[in-house]
Amino acid sequence: MIIQAIAPVIAGKIFHKRIYYVVLRTLNEELEAKVVPSDEETIHEVLLAYAEILSGTPKQDYVQTNDEIEKFYDACLAQNRPSLYVDLMNVYCAHQMTTIDDEAADIYLSRILRYMNSTDKVLV
Repeated sequence: MIIQAIAPVIAGKIFHKRIYYVVLRTLNEELEAKVVPSDEETIHEVLLAYAEILSGTPKQDYVQTNDEIEKFYDACLAQNRPSLYVDLMNVYCAHQMTTIDDEAADIYLSRILRYMNSTDKVLV
């Protein structure tokens, strides 16, 4: 709950590249861990914090943001956790502070659509 409450506040204030990159990497490591905490609420709050920080990234760091999303997608794919990627994109696209370019939008949409027929009960 604490992470979820402070993420929107932190996102707008930590954009000194060295600080927010450390925060992003730490949250990412938590999300990509081989064993995800069984507490769904906790992992969801970590995901929301990660997505809020990504969506608040300044325009000049947009390429780095896309790289982070690419890495996260690859990790979700490798560990068969599509619901984490879908949730990330839901928050990221809803709160994005810069315009998502057409190429990135097409990539994000095609990846989400791949999960439409998924057997993952979390996605249904």
